[in-house]
Amino acid sequence: MKTKIAALVLVAAPIALVAGELKLKDGASFCGSRKNAECLDPGSNTERGVVNGVRYRLFGANAYIATMDEQEADSFGRDVVWSVHCQRDKMSGSRNCHASFKTIFMFFEQNGNESLLVGSDHFPGTVTSIKIGDKRFDTRDRDGEFPNGRTIINSFRDGKTAVTRYTKWPYRAWIDDEFTLRGSELAVQLSRWLVKNTERAPD
Repeated sequence: MKTKIAALVLVAAPIALVAGELKLKDGASFCGSRKNAECLDPGSNTERGVVNGVRYRLFGANAYIATMDEQEADSFGRDVVWSVHCQRDKMSGSRNCHASFKTIFMFFEQNGNESLLVGSDHFPGTVTSIKIGDKRFDTRDRDGEFPNGRTIINSFRDGKTAVTRYTKWPYRAWIDDEFTLRGSELAVQLSRWLVKNTERAPD
């Protein structure tokens, strides 16, 4: 049975790269690098494709991912879109990307370092948690950053849902969230690919 994917509607102005910003390397195509991908318009700064039934669109060094089918939308809400943004560090010149959805933020650096953060404005000294399937990970007093970020990121492929909890300043109240992980693996793949296949736009 063919999976129905919720439409992702984006109103995009023409892309105008600023000197020093990132662009895709000439000839780079995420879709073309994946055997299981359906390429809709490969090899351009506005590449579109479908990977394992999940739609994505590239805008230069950024990506947006439409993740929900109609059945899942009934349980988790309609506006489920992972976003990936990449930039160049003006001090070091290195590239980095981050992917975000709900309370989860994943960070990918050019040197291969990866980290994960849950929530914002954390109450000092409190525990931040994320649960993927039956696996629970906790961190304390690190502003929601997990030291084993790569391990958690890699575990996304093994679960269908994520549960997060952190304590927000100044109320000292738990903030809980639960959401589907559909599309998260694609967000990881796109982030890792973009950090290697982007370069500084010409001056």
